[in-house]
Amino acid sequence: MNENQKTGQEGESKAVEHLRAKGYEILETNWRFGQEEIDIIARDKVFF
Repeated sequence: MNENQKTGQEGESKAVEHLRAKGYEILETNWRFGQEEIDIIARDKVFF
């Protein structure tokens, strides 16, 4: 893993922690469809 990948992974982890602290449910991380990727898919627990 290169330095940019490591930094990106750390940033995503912090974003997940932040979202969870705000009450979001993390549904998926690094979800792929073909060559496309969504880093974080989250749902606000207040609405569901």
